[in-house]
Amino acid sequence: MDQFIYIATSPSLPNLVRIAKAYQVPGQTIEGLDSSGKRMLFNRQFCVAVDDAGTSEAKLHLHLARSGRKVGAELFMMPLSEAITTTVSLIKDATIPVSYTHLTLPTS
Repeated sequence: MDQFIYIATSPSLPNLVRIAKAYQVPGQTIEGLDSSGKRMLFNRQFCVAVDDAGTSEAKLHLHLARSGRKVGAELFMMPLSEAITTTVSLIKDATIPVSYTHLTLPTS
């Protein structure tokens, strides 16, 4: 299984998270685009291995768009803890997290 869903943040975009797919374990620092298309660096906060990254990402993005959280192609306005909880609850094929910096996940 070499497909992943990761969550990343950037200090210059407070209260926004980037949720995206990758076909190899993403690095700790990831280059991406902000909502205006400007290049910037994101810090990976959470990453899980999945069976189908495309389907998992689409499911997450659709759910978050319907809840009014989407602000860009892969950018969502929500706390990191909520992004992690949502990802874990929606992606049923997610395996043990590959990495995460927040050791305490919120409970529902």
